[in-house]
Amino acid sequence: MTLGPSSQADVTIVVTTHNDAHFLDDALGSVLDQTRSPAEVILIDDGSNDDLSFITTNYPHIKLIRTEHQGLAAARNRGLELATSPYIVFWMLMMCWPLPGWKPAYHAWRPIRAPALFMALII
Repeated sequence: MTLGPSSQADVTIVVTTHNDAHFLDDALGSVLDQTRSPAEVILIDDGSNDDLSFITTNYPHIKLIRTEHQGLAAARNRGLELATSPYIVFWMLMMCWPLPGWKPAYHAWRPIRAPALFMALII
């Protein structure tokens, strides 16, 4: 998947983590396997003790931002501050969306011009 500006890429995906490295490959793979490319993916590390060096190696286009542990709300707010797209999706680590994933939700959500969408998968 190619990240970056395009006519379709007007969504930033914000993923937060705190000592959840074991979920990251599946969650980020799910983000990147979607049929709609985001403009950017921002991963906020909320003070993890985990070794996240594999992120920059395996996912060079994902922005990894490390912060001191301040909690989920502060991590999401930091992602919101850094996002460059008009629409934001907060992606939970335990979410691995089957295709077409968040694309149908995006098309329903975009016309109402809500600035953010929280995605949750209940199985």
